[in-house]
Amino acid sequence: MWAGVETDLIPTQPLGPATPGKQRDKRKDPKVWLAGELIVRCEHRGISTLPSQLFYKATLRRLLLNGNALTVIPRDIQLLKELRELRLGHNQLTALPDEICSLQWLEVLDLQHNQLESVPHGQCRLVHVRLLNLDGNPLSSRSRPDGPTLLEVWLGAAGQQQQQQLQQKRSCNAAKQAAAATQARLRQQTEA
Repeated sequence: MWAGVETDLIPTQPLGPATPGKQRDKRKDPKVWLAGELIVRCEHRGISTLPSQLFYKATLRRLLLNGNALTVIPRDIQLLKELRELRLGHNQLTALPDEICSLQWLEVLDLQHNQLESVPHGQCRLVHVRLLNLDGNPLSSRSRPDGPTLLEVWLGAAGQQQQQQLQQKRSCNAAKQAAAATQARLRQQTEA
């Protein structure tokens, strides 16, 4: 059961003259630029599986599937290279495919209120994500035994570098404070 509205924004171009009793051959005009975003919005429809045709929409930017009965996201999700927003909240997902980490332009990943116990190891590669919602999932503190902690997933590679720099500054400041305290004690001892 696939219910929803999908709009193809690239117009077709008729090829050749129409003959009585035959329809014209129509193909996509490669010279026409996409006039807007392609959005698939199928929220609260009871969808339990996604059709394979969905993953051949290379220009899909927003996929909104909140409040359905999805238990699995197909590995073909990686074909949606232009995807910016993926909303899968309030489904029944127990795991995510590693291929979700190849969505390099993804900015919003809403996974709230599913049954996720872990996130893919490559989640840190999603450097453009500005919103990652994992609320209401039974997540462990480490996504996999050999994987990153959830804090590392949230911060990503750039955030990890910033965190390390901040820790180095704190260590340096602590060393400076300790040296200043030692000097103050030495002054007090020499004065006394």
